[in-house]
Amino acid sequence: MNDIIKIASRNITRNKRRTFLTVTIMTLGIIVYIFGMGYMDGIIESAFERSRKMTGEIRMTHKDFELKEKTRDLRANVSYDQVKGIEDQKNILYANKRIRFGGVIFFKDKERNAMGVGIEKGDLDVFEMSSSLIKGKLEDFQKQGKALVGVELAKKLDIGIGDSFTVMTSTQYESISAQNYNVAGIINDRNPALNQIFFINLDDAQYLLDMDGAFTEMALFLKDIKLKDQTVVNLKENYKELDIKAWNKIGINNQMDSWMKITEVVFLLIFGVLAAIGILNTMMMIVFERRREMGVLESMGMRKKEILSMMTLEGLVMGIIGTILGIVFGVVITYYFQVHGIDYGEATKDIMAEYNMDTVIYPLVKVKNLIVSIFIGIVFSFIGALLPVLPQLKKNPAELLKKS
Repeated sequence: MNDIIKIASRNITRNKRRTFLTVTIMTLGIIVYIFGMGYMDGIIESAFERSRKMTGEIRMTHKDFELKEKTRDLRANVSYDQVKGIEDQKNILYANKRIRFGGVIFFKDKERNAMGVGIEKGDLDVFEMSSSLIKGKLEDFQKQGKALVGVELAKKLDIGIGDSFTVMTSTQYESISAQNYNVAGIINDRNPALNQIFFINLDDAQYLLDMDGAFTEMALFLKDIKLKDQTVVNLKENYKELDIKAWNKIGINNQMDSWMKITEVVFLLIFGVLAAIGILNTMMMIVFERRREMGVLESMGMRKKEILSMMTLEGLVMGIIGTILGIVFGVVITYYFQVHGIDYGEATKDIMAEYNMDTVIYPLVKVKNLIVSIFIGIVFSFIGALLPVLPQLKKNPAELLKKS
């Protein structure tokens, strides 16, 4: 066995061009797999994270909320009494009340339909307003009659910090209501959907919409999101008159959750198969190139079993080297974009906004992808060396020595 190892090692170092080509292709295959799957994980995480922020990890609403949501019918609301004790429930980290409403914004000679959201102080952290604020101060937003305006909406209205605009809308009793708000800040979030709306304090929204002591939805955030389904069951038992859903069961999130899982499997197969085919083809090419060498070795007295061991050992060693290099470079490249992101720019903002996704995608380095890449690199290197050798060794040395 020691002799076989020595011969295999000598063959690897002797033909540097062949070894370099083999290891390079294997390395590239692993890099493509790690980065490709990391990119898909980044897209999935972006979509899910934005969806959770928009709805909460669990959402509590009136039973008719989804039926009347499109028409912004505010009569499907929830009173404070109906959610009494919610923050004391098991696994609830915090609960934020919100009011979503539609209206018309008037500023000077301009007017535009827009969606507004009345939020509590806790949602400033949920939506990461401190990092997305490009003008103004969040402290000013805490005051009465103040608003945060998305950068795209601000551009369309040509509005700036300190400007006063009017919001006209319908109350829950379908009467017309209008109030003036001063711009306390302009936000430019990675989620394009947030850049097209405006935020006001929940108290101001309740006054504007004649909804004292009520709200349209409550966004719940959990201590352990893995227990979300059990938490939903527990909440439904205690708040039977309300509609309670986990974030991935709400609207388009429900479809997206299923679609993303299928997409992840599809891309796992695509990138996995691409890497595997590249490795298999390379190993098979090397074996076919060395048919004469196998014939010489057999004619010199080396047994078929020893030739098989030598060839598979060479393939396995090169596979391990290529896998290690591929993982190192794959992790470095993926981590670079995990930090800096891939910016798709303005051209994709409307599409991204529809799915609550960022225009900047951050690929993720995940252990599961590294484990699969090790499997692909080593196992397929072994198989790629083993399979083409077996039929060649069934031939006699004379056949192998013939020039193809």
